[in-house]
Amino acid sequence: MGEFLKVLGRLKLRYRKFQTAFVGFFGFENKKRLESSSLTFHFH
Repeated sequence: MGEFLKVLGRLKLRYRKFQTAFVGFFGFENKKRLESSSLTFHFH
């Protein structure tokens, strides 16, 4: 979990670039797909 905290710190600086990894880590990949397809929004 130590690495996770370090990532959070950098996330503030590169939240946009880390967002993909952060979202994937949480298993919220669906959220990223929502940006490409609003149809998936129904799933959430």
